[in-house]
Amino acid sequence: MFAYGIFKVIYSPYKAFKEIIEKPSYIGPVLIMILFIIANTGFAYVFLSKAYTDQTMPPSSESDKWTENTAFWNSNANRTFLSSDCINGAYYGNSSIAFSKFNSSRVWMRLNITDALDCSGSNGYKNLSFRVKWTSPEAKPNNVSIYLLSTNSTDYFYSNLTEEFVDSAANVWNNITLALKTENWTGNADWGDINGLKLSFTWSKPENITVLIDGLFFHGVFKPLIETSSSYLFNYSLFAFMQFTTQWVVLGGLLYILSKLFGGKAAWRTLLTIA
Repeated sequence: MFAYGIFKVIYSPYKAFKEIIEKPSYIGPVLIMILFIIANTGFAYVFLSKAYTDQTMPPSSESDKWTENTAFWNSNANRTFLSSDCINGAYYGNSSIAFSKFNSSRVWMRLNITDALDCSGSNGYKNLSFRVKWTSPEAKPNNVSIYLLSTNSTDYFYSNLTEEFVDSAANVWNNITLALKTENWTGNADWGDINGLKLSFTWSKPENITVLIDGLFFHGVFKPLIETSSSYLFNYSLFAFMQFTTQWVVLGGLLYILSKLFGGKAAWRTLLTIA
């Protein structure tokens, strides 16, 4: 009978609402509430199925963990956790990693990735992004190189990034985004097994060098929100329930107060049905 009431509201709403008004009952508003929740949940499902998000590594839930902890890095320079000079933003965390080496012409840093990344195939990461700047010396580096490493230490992909810094200057953050698995990379590593990243900065003569790294992540895999955040669907349903219930009770309460102010007599059930 209850299910029949739901279908009746759908295929014959005029008769259904007429019966609800003529014969006040909690069943009527409950039927409408269920339909309201179903409609909102359906809308949420369509929206979440069509909305795509970029899946990053590290994931957004972990912020920019690779530049929040010096333990992820090896280097020929001193590593410093630096909160006073970093990229602002919820994803980027609260710090950068500074690499400092005195009286040297070269500084390198290697990120050790705990779980190997898949950068091949349709589900593999397509891009690599990071932010970098040097605070010392004033001169630009003569050469900037990047290496992506596989399990075998002799296997790697290499790309020369010097041209990315042609218009750069000291004390200015550079936003670098590189497409993976393109002709700009040379080497014999496995794109499906990337477990490390190495950056190398070289100057023409020995200097006191300080290089900062922040906002480093792999990305380029887009998935519907419904696949990655199924809890959103439940939240939409819960929100619809709370919205309907709150409005229902508030309107019913207002009608009850007005009826009392004007000396009327009305049953609470009737008022809730009208509301």
